[in-house]
Amino acid sequence: RPRPQPRPRPVSTSTTAGRATLPPRSSIPAPRQSGGLGFGGFLLGLLLIGGVLTLVGLLASGALAGLLPTFPSGGFIPSPVTPTLEVPTAAPIQGTAVPQAVVPSIIGLDKVSGVNALTTARLTPQEDPPINSDFVEVGRIIDQFPTAGQVISETSVVTYVVSLGQAAPQVVEIPDVTRQRADVATNRLQREGFVVERQEEANALDEGFVIRTSPSPGLFVPAESTVTIVVSIGNNVTMPDVFRLSEGDARARIEAAGLVIGNVEQQSRDKLGDQFDQFAPGSVVSTDPRGGARVPRGTTVNLGVRAAE
Repeated sequence: RPRPQPRPRPVSTSTTAGRATLPPRSSIPAPRQSGGLGFGGFLLGLLLIGGVLTLVGLLASGALAGLLPTFPSGGFIPSPVTPTLEVPTAAPIQGTAVPQAVVPSIIGLDKVSGVNALTTARLTPQEDPPINSDFVEVGRIIDQFPTAGQVISETSVVTYVVSLGQAAPQVVEIPDVTRQRADVATNRLQREGFVVERQEEANALDEGFVIRTSPSPGLFVPAESTVTIVVSIGNNVTMPDVFRLSEGDARARIEAAGLVIGNVEQQSRDKLGDQFDQFAPGSVVSTDPRGGARVPRGTTVNLGVRAAE
């Protein structure tokens, strides 16, 4: 049933000091005034509806088919594919041609002339380490790269090599092989790189032993030099061949060999017969002992000399 309404409070009409007492004001809020928001909201709604209808129309017409992803049937969603960017090939730049130069020939020139020739050709010279040469004198250019006649870009590097001339020969000390057996001394010298020559000489040293060497031991000589060993033949000497020599020359050679001149026989036509005319007067026609024989030192040598007419 309806709730009973409260009775209205009686209003006092008494006055104070001749004025009537008024009832108190109620604090009722004033109603909000409606502005333009209602009409703006209406317009926004119309725009949204128009946009939705336009999007639906585009989807239906297929205009957005290439912009939206498509998925295969079955519920499998493939991983996104990273698009490959194709970089267009740049067309060659048509610029100014690089100046060219012909490489000059500098082999055989001295270093200063070679460098000047390269710089004159607008090329850049660069020196490589020098080397020895048996054919190109020291200070001359022995090699270059690129070779002469090639066409290359200006300011390109051209390398060159300067000759040091012939290499200094390696020097070796001559060992002391005196008083060694000749075969032992020869083997040692050959191992050191020397060429060995042999001579023989009568000496108080036992036969077959080295008396001395030439050059002398202790000297430094180029490798592969010749070393002569003088080998003792003991007290025996070789009778020199003085056949057909003059008597004077024969005497000198025989005495130099350590022998003694004995009897000198003048042989006439009666002695020599037909051979008499084959010899010059005073020349040796015979010796005893014969030339080349090994005889003790001090042996007496007898001579036969062609007599005068």
